[in-house]
Amino acid sequence: MPKLIKSLKAKGISTDKMIQKSKLNNYNLTDPSGFIPSMLLYDFLEQVQHSQGLYSIAGEFHKDFSLRGAGSFGDGLFIQPTLLQTVQGAVKFQHLLRTDNILDFEIKGNTISFSFKMLSEPSIKKTIIEDIGLSQVLDTFRYVGGDQWFPTEIHTTSKSVMRLDKLLGPGNFKLYCNQPVNKVVFPLEFALKELIPYSKPENFILDSDNNLSKQITRILHNTSPGVQLNFKQIAEYSNMSTRSLSRRLTEEGATFNQLASNVMLSKATRLLTTTNDSIKEIAQHLGYSKSTNFVRAFKVSSQLTPELFRAQC
Repeated sequence: MPKLIKSLKAKGISTDKMIQKSKLNNYNLTDPSGFIPSMLLYDFLEQVQHSQGLYSIAGEFHKDFSLRGAGSFGDGLFIQPTLLQTVQGAVKFQHLLRTDNILDFEIKGNTISFSFKMLSEPSIKKTIIEDIGLSQVLDTFRYVGGDQWFPTEIHTTSKSVMRLDKLLGPGNFKLYCNQPVNKVVFPLEFALKELIPYSKPENFILDSDNNLSKQITRILHNTSPGVQLNFKQIAEYSNMSTRSLSRRLTEEGATFNQLASNVMLSKATRLLTTTNDSIKEIAQHLGYSKSTNFVRAFKVSSQLTPELFRAQC
């Protein structure tokens, strides 16, 4: 998101109203690792594409959708010793990128294919996200595989080649449109060849927790100052009923109130120890309309009032 918004503004495209309309203003959009609900992102991208009369926002801004620098998942893809391990990592940890698609790969003879499919019903939003997915796959393979890498086949669910011209890039490959899944096929030898240079950053840790409670926690942590999400909103963003969401969390040994309380305490203790903000200002930052409600919630979670906690630090 940070790279895309910067590029949109550089082209004179005002994004403020579209961000507000899609409710993305409730989240921190400056952190590449920040977690935002997919449905809100899709709304925003559809608005941009429509307002600018673009065939494909992924085609016009494909460089801004690169997974390079896109948090721990993106970083993890670019430090694998072989392209095969990059593919295997993408499939294994696909839930860290998006929760509404299926990634897979298949080795057949002397070729390997990497495929992805969105789970949603046909729509403009689905088309946009599949365009972005294809752009990200090709960008990742070309960057990791180097100048020698090339696809032999590209399969796309798109019916129109015109939308894809800018993101497909160069190469003498066969293009198949109107396919059931998006797929990139290339020689197996490129997947097995050791990538040079290969260096894994020190202390690199990929958080691969697939629990729903972990995903909700990431969303709550990434909210903008003054925003406090409720259970109904989280259920909507998760494409679940409140009953289903409650049941899923119970199976994981958690409740929404517990998760929200933990995030509140984490944010509050950081503000209490790293800023001179008043208790009222901290309460407002955390989305409380009354500071007394914040004080009560903090005391329930920590057994201390915010003032006493700050005094002991």
